[in-house]
Amino acid sequence: MFHILSLIILCVFAAPKGDEVKRLPGWDLPLPSKIYSGYFASDAAGHHMQHYFFVESENNPANDPVVVWNQGGPGGASLFGAFVEQGPFLLDEDSIKDGNRIPSLHYNEYGWQKVANTLFIDTPAPVGFSYCTDNCGTGSNPWNDTTYGQENGIFLSNFFKYGFPEYAKNDLYITGESYAGVYIPKTVQYILDHDELNLNLKGFAIGNGCMGTGVGICSDPTDPMGNPGMWWTLEFLYSHSQMSQSAWDEVVNSCGEENLKDGSYRTNGQCGSDINEAFVSVGGFFAYDLYDECEGRGVATNLLQAAFYSYPCGTGQAFGMYTQLPEVAEALNVKGGKTFWDIDNGWAGYEWTETDLRPWYRDELPKSGLKVLIYSGDVDACIVTRFTEDWVNDIEYDMVEDWRSWTIAGANATAGHVVGFDNNFSFVTVRGAGHMVPFVKPEAMLVLLTKFLNDEPLPKYTGPVCTPFCG
Repeated sequence: MFHILSLIILCVFAAPKGDEVKRLPGWDLPLPSKIYSGYFASDAAGHHMQHYFFVESENNPANDPVVVWNQGGPGGASLFGAFVEQGPFLLDEDSIKDGNRIPSLHYNEYGWQKVANTLFIDTPAPVGFSYCTDNCGTGSNPWNDTTYGQENGIFLSNFFKYGFPEYAKNDLYITGESYAGVYIPKTVQYILDHDELNLNLKGFAIGNGCMGTGVGICSDPTDPMGNPGMWWTLEFLYSHSQMSQSAWDEVVNSCGEENLKDGSYRTNGQCGSDINEAFVSVGGFFAYDLYDECEGRGVATNLLQAAFYSYPCGTGQAFGMYTQLPEVAEALNVKGGKTFWDIDNGWAGYEWTETDLRPWYRDELPKSGLKVLIYSGDVDACIVTRFTEDWVNDIEYDMVEDWRSWTIAGANATAGHVVGFDNNFSFVTVRGAGHMVPFVKPEAMLVLLTKFLNDEPLPKYTGPVCTPFCG
Protein backbone atom coordinates (compact mmCIF):
# COMPACT_ATOMS: atom_id res chain seq x y z
CA MET A 1 0.00 0.00 0.00
CA PHE A 2 2.87 2.35 0.75
CA HIS A 3 5.36 3.22 -1.96
CA ILE A 4 8.56 5.04 -1.03
CA LEU A 5 10.82 6.43 -3.73
CA SER A 6 14.13 5.59 -2.09
CA LEU A 7 13.25 2.02 -1.12
CA ILE A 8 11.40 0.42 -3.99
CA ILE A 9 12.79 -1.06 -7.17
CA LEU A 10 10.45 -0.78 -10.09
CA CYS A 11 9.08 -4.28 -10.61
CA VAL A 12 5.42 -3.74 -11.40
CA PHE A 13 3.85 -3.00 -14.72
CA ALA A 14 0.26 -2.47 -13.69
CA ALA A 15 -1.77 -0.68 -11.04
CA PRO A 16 -1.00 -1.88 -7.48
CA LYS A 17 -3.61 -4.50 -6.68
CA GLY A 18 -3.28 -3.89 -2.96
CA ASP A 19 -4.65 -0.38 -3.50
CA GLU A 20 -7.74 -1.38 -5.46
CA VAL A 21 -11.00 -0.35 -3.82
CA LYS A 22 -13.36 -3.31 -3.90
CA ARG A 23 -16.38 -1.51 -2.48
CA LEU A 24 -17.40 1.84 -1.04
CA PRO A 25 -19.59 2.17 2.05
CA GLY A 26 -22.93 3.65 1.08
CA TRP A 27 -22.86 2.12 -2.41
CA ASP A 28 -24.29 -1.38 -2.86
CA LEU A 29 -23.88 -1.81 -6.62
CA PRO A 30 -20.73 -2.74 -8.56
CA LEU A 31 -18.35 0.16 -9.03
CA PRO A 32 -18.79 1.70 -12.51
CA SER A 33 -15.03 1.66 -13.11
CA LYS A 34 -11.94 0.59 -11.20
CA ILE A 35 -10.94 2.77 -8.26
CA TYR A 36 -7.64 2.76 -6.39
CA SER A 37 -6.73 4.40 -3.10
CA GLY A 38 -3.46 4.42 -1.21
CA TYR A 39 -0.22 6.32 -0.70
CA PHE A 40 2.89 7.47 -2.51
CA ALA A 41 5.77 9.47 -1.09
CA SER A 42 6.19 13.11 -2.06
CA ASP A 43 9.76 13.35 -0.79
CA ALA A 44 12.86 11.24 -1.35
CA ALA A 45 13.14 10.21 2.29
CA GLY A 46 9.58 8.93 2.47
CA HIS A 47 8.61 11.15 5.40
CA HIS A 48 5.65 12.65 3.53
CA MET A 49 3.01 10.19 2.40
CA GLN A 50 0.25 11.68 0.28
CA HIS A 51 -3.06 9.91 -0.02
CA TYR A 52 -4.56 9.48 -3.48
CA PHE A 53 -7.94 8.40 -4.88
CA PHE A 54 -7.70 7.32 -8.51
CA VAL A 55 -10.77 6.64 -10.65
CA GLU A 56 -10.32 4.98 -14.03
CA SER A 57 -12.25 6.42 -16.94
CA GLU A 58 -15.56 4.82 -17.83
CA ASN A 59 -14.83 5.56 -21.47
CA ASN A 60 -11.38 4.41 -22.63
CA PRO A 61 -9.00 4.32 -19.66
CA ALA A 62 -6.02 3.09 -21.66
CA ASN A 63 -6.06 6.20 -23.85
CA ASP A 64 -8.04 8.86 -22.00
CA PRO A 65 -6.03 11.59 -20.27
CA VAL A 66 -5.20 11.60 -16.58
CA VAL A 67 -6.74 14.66 -14.92
CA VAL A 68 -5.43 15.61 -11.48
CA TRP A 69 -7.61 17.58 -9.05
CA ASN A 70 -6.19 19.95 -6.40
CA GLN A 71 -8.80 21.28 -3.97
CA GLY A 72 -7.10 24.46 -2.83
CA GLY A 73 -7.48 26.04 0.58
CA PRO A 74 -4.67 25.89 1.57
CA GLY A 75 -5.80 22.85 3.50
CA GLY A 76 -8.74 21.66 1.43
CA ALA A 77 -8.73 17.90 0.92
CA SER A 78 -9.22 16.84 -2.68
CA LEU A 79 -11.50 14.03 -1.54
CA PHE A 80 -14.04 16.84 -1.19
CA GLY A 81 -13.96 17.13 -4.97
CA ALA A 82 -14.21 13.36 -5.30
CA PHE A 83 -17.38 13.09 -3.22
CA VAL A 84 -19.00 16.53 -3.58
CA GLU A 85 -18.01 18.03 -6.93
CA GLN A 86 -16.82 15.97 -9.89
CA GLY A 87 -16.14 12.43 -8.68
CA PRO A 88 -18.17 9.35 -9.63
CA PHE A 89 -20.21 9.48 -6.41
CA LEU A 90 -21.77 12.39 -4.54
CA LEU A 91 -22.92 13.07 -1.00
CA ASP A 92 -25.70 15.48 -0.03
CA GLU A 93 -28.52 15.91 2.47
CA ASP A 94 -30.42 13.01 0.91
CA SER A 95 -27.48 10.82 1.90
CA ILE A 96 -28.33 11.29 5.57
CA LYS A 97 -32.02 12.21 5.58
CA ASP A 98 -33.07 8.85 7.06
CA GLY A 99 -30.60 9.12 9.90
CA ASN A 100 -28.16 6.74 8.25
CA ARG A 101 -24.93 6.18 10.17
CA ILE A 102 -23.29 5.53 6.82
CA PRO A 103 -24.33 8.23 4.32
CA SER A 104 -25.53 6.83 1.01
CA LEU A 105 -23.70 7.68 -2.21
CA HIS A 106 -25.37 8.91 -5.39
CA TYR A 107 -23.96 8.26 -8.85
CA ASN A 108 -22.73 11.40 -10.61
CA GLU A 109 -23.78 11.34 -14.26
CA TYR A 110 -21.59 14.39 -14.90
CA GLY A 111 -18.51 13.07 -13.13
CA TRP A 112 -15.21 13.66 -14.85
CA GLN A 113 -14.63 9.91 -15.00
CA LYS A 114 -16.92 10.03 -18.03
CA VAL A 115 -14.07 11.45 -20.14
CA ALA A 116 -10.87 11.04 -18.13
CA ASN A 117 -8.96 9.06 -15.56
CA THR A 118 -9.28 11.28 -12.50
CA LEU A 119 -6.72 11.53 -9.71
CA PHE A 120 -7.56 13.25 -6.42
CA ILE A 121 -4.63 14.01 -4.10
CA ASP A 122 -4.95 15.05 -0.45
CA THR A 123 -2.10 17.50 -0.39
CA PRO A 124 0.00 18.67 1.33
CA ALA A 125 0.29 16.34 4.31
CA PRO A 126 -1.35 16.17 6.83
CA VAL A 127 -4.39 17.28 4.79
CA GLY A 128 -7.09 14.65 4.30
CA PHE A 129 -5.78 11.14 4.86
CA SER A 130 -2.18 12.13 4.07
CA TYR A 131 0.40 12.03 6.84
CA CYS A 132 4.03 12.74 7.63
CA THR A 133 6.59 11.56 10.18
CA ASP A 134 8.60 14.78 10.53
CA ASN A 135 6.00 17.26 11.80
CA CYS A 136 5.41 18.68 8.33
CA GLY A 137 2.59 21.18 8.18
CA THR A 138 3.34 22.55 11.64
CA GLY A 139 4.88 25.78 12.87
CA SER A 140 8.23 24.02 13.25
CA ASN A 141 8.18 22.54 9.74
CA PRO A 142 5.73 24.57 7.63
CA TRP A 143 4.83 24.25 3.99
CA ASN A 144 5.03 27.12 1.54
CA ASP A 145 3.97 27.57 -2.07
CA THR A 146 7.36 26.55 -3.49
CA THR A 147 7.75 23.39 -1.40
CA TYR A 148 4.16 22.46 -2.21
CA GLY A 149 4.92 22.57 -5.95
CA GLN A 150 8.09 20.55 -5.50
CA GLU A 151 6.45 17.75 -3.54
CA ASN A 152 3.38 17.64 -5.75
CA GLY A 153 5.67 17.13 -8.73
CA ILE A 154 7.60 14.37 -6.95
CA PHE A 155 4.38 12.66 -5.92
CA LEU A 156 3.09 12.63 -9.51
CA SER A 157 6.35 11.15 -10.72
CA ASN A 158 6.16 8.41 -8.07
CA PHE A 159 2.52 7.75 -8.86
CA PHE A 160 3.27 6.89 -12.47
CA LYS A 161 6.68 5.32 -11.98
CA TYR A 162 5.97 3.02 -9.05
CA GLY A 163 2.24 2.51 -9.16
CA PHE A 164 0.64 3.18 -12.54
CA PRO A 165 3.31 3.02 -15.27
CA GLU A 166 0.67 1.98 -17.81
CA TYR A 167 -0.73 5.53 -17.57
CA ALA A 168 2.58 7.37 -17.89
CA LYS A 169 2.09 7.73 -21.66
CA ASN A 170 -1.38 9.29 -21.30
CA ASP A 171 -1.75 13.04 -21.54
CA LEU A 172 -1.59 14.64 -18.09
CA TYR A 173 -3.59 17.70 -16.99
CA ILE A 174 -3.57 19.39 -13.59
CA THR A 175 -6.77 21.08 -12.45
CA GLY A 176 -8.17 22.69 -9.34
CA GLU A 177 -9.97 25.66 -7.83
CA SER A 178 -9.46 28.50 -5.35
CA TYR A 179 -5.94 28.41 -3.86
CA ALA A 180 -5.06 25.83 -6.50
CA GLY A 181 -4.56 28.97 -8.58
CA VAL A 182 -1.23 29.09 -6.75
CA TYR A 183 -0.77 25.36 -6.15
CA ILE A 184 -0.96 24.48 -9.84
CA PRO A 185 1.46 27.02 -11.33
CA LYS A 186 4.02 26.22 -8.62
CA THR A 187 3.66 22.52 -9.46
CA VAL A 188 3.94 23.22 -13.18
CA GLN A 189 7.05 25.32 -12.60
CA TYR A 190 8.72 22.46 -10.80
CA ILE A 191 7.73 19.93 -13.46
CA LEU A 192 9.02 22.14 -16.27
CA ASP A 193 12.33 22.59 -14.44
CA HIS A 194 12.80 18.84 -13.83
CA ASP A 195 12.68 16.73 -16.97
CA GLU A 196 13.75 13.70 -14.96
CA LEU A 197 10.21 13.49 -13.54
CA ASN A 198 9.14 12.18 -16.97
CA LEU A 199 5.62 13.58 -16.75
CA ASN A 200 3.61 13.91 -19.95
CA LEU A 201 2.11 17.24 -18.90
CA LYS A 202 -0.07 18.86 -21.56
CA GLY A 203 -1.84 21.66 -19.70
CA PHE A 204 -3.72 22.89 -16.67
CA ALA A 205 -7.07 24.41 -15.73
CA ILE A 206 -7.86 26.70 -12.78
CA GLY A 207 -11.32 27.66 -11.53
CA ASN A 208 -12.02 30.81 -9.50
CA GLY A 209 -8.36 30.86 -8.59
CA CYS A 210 -6.10 32.85 -6.32
CA MET A 211 -3.19 34.24 -8.28
CA GLY A 212 -0.88 35.47 -5.53
CA THR A 213 -1.35 37.44 -2.34
CA GLY A 214 -0.10 40.73 -3.79
CA VAL A 215 -2.30 41.06 -6.86
CA GLY A 216 -5.90 41.04 -5.80
CA ILE A 217 -8.41 39.33 -3.62
CA CYS A 218 -6.61 36.41 -1.92
CA SER A 219 -4.63 37.27 1.18
CA ASP A 220 -2.92 35.35 3.93
CA PRO A 221 -5.45 35.12 6.78
CA THR A 222 -2.68 36.03 9.22
CA ASP A 223 -2.39 39.42 7.48
CA PRO A 224 -4.19 41.80 9.87
CA MET A 225 -4.78 44.25 7.04
CA GLY A 226 -7.20 41.95 5.21
CA ASN A 227 -8.24 41.77 1.56
CA PRO A 228 -5.91 43.88 -0.65
CA GLY A 229 -8.27 43.76 -3.64
CA MET A 230 -11.37 45.16 -1.98
CA TRP A 231 -12.41 47.00 -5.15
CA TRP A 232 -13.57 43.85 -6.93
CA THR A 233 -15.55 42.60 -3.95
CA LEU A 234 -17.35 45.91 -3.48
CA GLU A 235 -17.94 46.37 -7.20
CA PHE A 236 -19.41 42.86 -7.41
CA LEU A 237 -21.84 43.52 -4.56
CA TYR A 238 -22.83 46.91 -5.95
CA SER A 239 -23.31 45.64 -9.51
CA HIS A 240 -25.49 42.82 -8.16
CA SER A 241 -27.74 45.35 -6.37
CA GLN A 242 -26.62 44.36 -2.89
CA MET A 243 -25.75 47.90 -1.76
CA SER A 244 -27.21 51.30 -2.47
CA GLN A 245 -25.87 53.91 -4.87
CA SER A 246 -25.11 56.22 -1.95
CA ALA A 247 -23.15 53.54 -0.05
CA TRP A 248 -21.13 52.73 -3.17
CA ASP A 249 -20.42 56.41 -3.89
CA GLU A 250 -19.34 57.04 -0.31
CA VAL A 251 -16.84 54.18 -0.34
CA VAL A 252 -15.37 55.12 -3.71
CA ASN A 253 -15.08 58.78 -2.74
CA SER A 254 -13.39 58.14 0.60
CA CYS A 255 -11.14 55.27 -0.56
CA GLY A 256 -10.38 55.81 -4.26
CA GLU A 257 -10.51 53.12 -6.94
CA GLU A 258 -6.78 52.57 -7.25
CA ASN A 259 -6.32 52.43 -3.48
CA LEU A 260 -9.03 49.78 -3.27
CA LYS A 261 -7.28 47.78 -5.99
CA ASP A 262 -3.71 47.94 -4.67
CA GLY A 263 -4.49 47.55 -0.97
CA SER A 264 -3.33 50.97 0.17
CA TYR A 265 -6.89 51.78 1.27
CA ARG A 266 -6.20 49.68 4.36
CA THR A 267 -4.35 52.54 6.08
CA ASN A 268 -7.26 54.96 5.58
CA GLY A 269 -9.41 54.96 8.70
CA GLN A 270 -12.39 56.74 7.16
CA CYS A 271 -12.30 54.38 4.20
CA GLY A 272 -12.35 51.37 6.52
CA SER A 273 -15.32 52.76 8.40
CA ASP A 274 -17.26 53.37 5.18
CA ILE A 275 -16.50 49.83 3.94
CA ASN A 276 -17.77 48.35 7.20
CA GLU A 277 -20.99 50.37 6.93
CA ALA A 278 -21.46 49.23 3.33
CA PHE A 279 -21.11 45.56 4.33
CA VAL A 280 -23.58 46.02 7.17
CA SER A 281 -26.07 47.38 4.65
CA VAL A 282 -25.55 44.35 2.40
CA GLY A 283 -26.50 41.95 5.18
CA GLY A 284 -25.71 38.24 5.22
CA PHE A 285 -24.52 36.37 2.16
CA PHE A 286 -22.36 33.35 1.40
CA ALA A 287 -19.05 34.58 0.00
CA TYR A 288 -18.58 31.55 -2.26
CA ASP A 289 -21.97 31.99 -3.92
CA LEU A 290 -24.04 35.17 -3.66
CA TYR A 291 -27.33 33.35 -4.11
CA ASP A 292 -26.66 30.43 -1.79
CA GLU A 293 -29.69 29.66 0.38
CA CYS A 294 -28.55 26.59 2.30
CA GLU A 295 -27.46 28.43 5.41
CA GLY A 296 -30.97 28.91 6.72
CA ARG A 297 -31.85 25.24 6.43
CA GLY A 298 -29.81 24.05 9.37
CA VAL A 299 -27.54 21.69 7.42
CA ALA A 300 -24.86 24.16 6.44
CA THR A 301 -21.11 24.09 6.94
CA ASN A 302 -18.49 26.52 5.66
CA LEU A 303 -18.76 24.91 2.21
CA LEU A 304 -22.39 24.98 1.16
CA GLN A 305 -24.70 24.61 -1.78
CA ALA A 306 -27.82 26.50 -2.73
CA ALA A 307 -31.49 25.67 -2.83
CA PHE A 308 -31.84 28.72 -5.06
CA TYR A 309 -30.68 26.46 -7.88
CA SER A 310 -31.48 22.81 -8.47
CA TYR A 311 -28.56 21.47 -6.48
CA PRO A 312 -28.87 20.11 -2.93
CA CYS A 313 -27.77 21.34 0.47
CA GLY A 314 -26.02 19.35 3.16
CA THR A 315 -23.02 18.12 1.23
CA GLY A 316 -20.53 19.46 3.73
CA GLN A 317 -22.25 17.76 6.63
CA ALA A 318 -22.61 14.43 4.80
CA PHE A 319 -19.00 14.58 3.60
CA GLY A 320 -17.77 15.25 7.13
CA MET A 321 -19.71 12.26 8.46
CA TYR A 322 -18.54 9.99 5.65
CA THR A 323 -14.83 10.71 5.93
CA GLN A 324 -14.79 10.06 9.69
CA LEU A 325 -16.21 6.54 9.40
CA PRO A 326 -13.77 3.68 10.12
CA GLU A 327 -15.46 1.68 7.34
CA VAL A 328 -14.53 4.40 4.84
CA ALA A 329 -10.93 4.57 6.05
CA GLU A 330 -10.65 0.80 5.70
CA ALA A 331 -12.20 0.81 2.20
CA LEU A 332 -9.77 3.53 1.10
CA ASN A 333 -6.74 1.66 2.44
CA VAL A 334 -6.00 4.41 4.94
CA LYS A 335 -3.11 3.81 7.29
CA GLY A 336 -4.41 2.72 10.68
CA GLY A 337 -5.02 5.53 13.11
CA LYS A 338 -4.96 8.35 10.55
CA THR A 339 -8.09 10.46 10.86
CA PHE A 340 -9.37 12.69 8.10
CA TRP A 341 -8.40 16.35 8.42
CA ASP A 342 -9.12 19.35 6.26
CA ILE A 343 -9.30 23.06 6.80
CA ASP A 344 -10.05 25.81 4.31
CA ASN A 345 -8.12 29.07 3.93
CA GLY A 346 -4.89 28.04 5.56
CA TRP A 347 -3.43 27.05 8.92
CA ALA A 348 -0.36 27.81 10.99
CA GLY A 349 1.65 25.13 9.18
CA TYR A 350 1.31 26.75 5.75
CA GLU A 351 3.02 29.98 4.63
CA TRP A 352 1.52 31.91 1.70
CA THR A 353 4.67 32.93 -0.18
CA GLU A 354 3.60 33.57 -3.79
CA THR A 355 2.74 37.23 -4.35
CA ASP A 356 2.32 37.63 -8.10
CA LEU A 357 2.20 34.96 -10.82
CA ARG A 358 1.73 37.36 -13.71
CA PRO A 359 5.45 37.58 -14.63
CA TRP A 360 5.64 33.80 -14.91
CA TYR A 361 2.53 33.62 -17.08
CA ARG A 362 3.82 36.49 -19.21
CA ASP A 363 7.46 35.53 -19.63
CA GLU A 364 7.94 31.82 -18.95
CA LEU A 365 4.73 29.88 -19.57
CA PRO A 366 4.54 30.60 -23.33
CA LYS A 367 7.84 28.73 -23.79
CA SER A 368 6.27 25.53 -22.44
CA GLY A 369 3.63 24.98 -25.14
CA LEU A 370 1.11 24.00 -22.46
CA LYS A 371 -2.54 24.83 -22.95
CA VAL A 372 -4.26 26.73 -20.18
CA LEU A 373 -7.87 27.23 -19.14
CA ILE A 374 -8.83 29.86 -16.57
CA TYR A 375 -12.53 29.59 -15.73
CA SER A 376 -14.78 31.50 -13.36
CA GLY A 377 -18.23 30.97 -11.89
CA ASP A 378 -19.75 34.42 -12.26
CA VAL A 379 -21.69 34.65 -8.98
CA ASP A 380 -18.72 33.85 -6.76
CA ALA A 381 -18.57 36.77 -4.31
CA CYS A 382 -15.12 35.73 -3.08
CA ILE A 383 -12.87 35.50 -6.15
CA VAL A 384 -15.08 37.46 -8.48
CA THR A 385 -15.09 37.12 -12.24
CA ARG A 386 -14.25 40.75 -12.92
CA PHE A 387 -11.07 40.42 -10.87
CA THR A 388 -10.05 37.30 -12.76
CA GLU A 389 -10.74 38.98 -16.09
CA ASP A 390 -8.62 41.99 -15.09
CA TRP A 391 -5.85 39.65 -13.96
CA VAL A 392 -5.95 37.74 -17.25
CA ASN A 393 -5.81 40.99 -19.24
CA ASP A 394 -2.77 42.09 -17.22
CA ILE A 395 -0.83 39.11 -18.61
CA GLU A 396 -1.01 40.93 -21.97
CA TYR A 397 -1.47 38.01 -24.33
CA ASP A 398 -2.87 38.80 -27.75
CA MET A 399 -6.58 38.08 -28.14
CA VAL A 400 -7.41 35.60 -30.91
CA GLU A 401 -11.14 35.18 -30.16
CA ASP A 402 -13.22 38.05 -28.85
CA TRP A 403 -15.68 37.66 -25.97
CA ARG A 404 -18.62 35.49 -27.04
CA SER A 405 -21.31 33.36 -25.46
CA TRP A 406 -21.21 29.57 -25.32
CA THR A 407 -23.86 26.97 -24.64
CA ILE A 408 -24.58 23.41 -23.61
CA ALA A 409 -28.18 23.53 -24.84
CA GLY A 410 -28.15 25.24 -28.24
CA ALA A 411 -30.79 27.91 -28.43
CA ASN A 412 -32.13 27.16 -24.96
CA ALA A 413 -29.49 28.68 -22.72
CA THR A 414 -26.25 30.63 -22.53
CA ALA A 415 -23.82 28.71 -20.35
CA GLY A 416 -21.29 31.53 -20.06
CA HIS A 417 -18.71 33.42 -22.08
CA VAL A 418 -15.30 32.69 -23.53
CA VAL A 419 -12.29 34.72 -24.67
CA GLY A 420 -9.39 33.13 -26.54
CA PHE A 421 -5.77 34.32 -26.43
CA ASP A 422 -2.57 33.24 -28.06
CA ASN A 423 -0.23 30.84 -26.23
CA ASN A 424 -3.06 28.26 -26.00
CA PHE A 425 -4.76 30.30 -23.29
CA SER A 426 -8.52 30.68 -22.70
CA PHE A 427 -10.64 32.54 -20.19
CA VAL A 428 -14.17 31.18 -19.67
CA THR A 429 -17.05 32.25 -17.44
CA VAL A 430 -19.82 29.92 -16.27
CA ARG A 431 -23.13 31.69 -15.81
CA GLY A 432 -24.84 31.19 -12.46
CA ALA A 433 -21.98 29.24 -10.88
CA GLY A 434 -20.29 30.17 -7.64
CA HIS A 435 -16.85 29.27 -6.33
CA MET A 436 -17.22 25.53 -6.96
CA VAL A 437 -18.20 25.31 -10.62
CA PRO A 438 -18.08 21.48 -10.98
CA PHE A 439 -20.71 21.11 -8.30
CA VAL A 440 -22.98 24.07 -9.03
CA LYS A 441 -23.00 23.60 -12.82
CA PRO A 442 -21.85 20.00 -13.35
CA GLU A 443 -23.11 19.56 -16.91
CA ALA A 444 -21.61 22.82 -18.11
CA MET A 445 -18.33 21.99 -16.37
CA LEU A 446 -18.14 18.56 -17.98
CA VAL A 447 -18.68 20.13 -21.41
CA LEU A 448 -16.03 22.73 -20.64
CA LEU A 449 -13.53 20.11 -19.50
CA THR A 450 -14.22 17.81 -22.45
CA LYS A 451 -13.73 20.56 -25.01
CA PHE A 452 -10.54 21.69 -23.28
CA LEU A 453 -9.06 18.18 -23.25
CA ASN A 454 -10.00 17.59 -26.89
CA ASP A 455 -8.79 20.96 -28.20
CA GLU A 456 -12.30 21.76 -29.40
CA PRO A 457 -14.07 25.14 -29.30
CA LEU A 458 -16.94 25.60 -26.91
CA PRO A 459 -20.33 25.41 -28.69
CA LYS A 460 -21.55 28.81 -29.83
CA TYR A 461 -24.83 30.08 -28.51
CA THR A 462 -27.08 30.60 -31.53
CA GLY A 463 -30.44 31.23 -29.89
CA PRO A 464 -32.43 34.40 -29.34
CA VAL A 465 -30.53 37.49 -28.25
CA CYS A 466 -31.69 40.45 -26.23
CA THR A 467 -31.47 43.84 -27.93
CA PRO A 468 -31.17 47.05 -25.88
CA PHE A 469 -34.95 47.35 -26.16
CA CYS A 470 -35.97 43.79 -25.26
CA GLY A 471 -38.25 43.12 -22.31
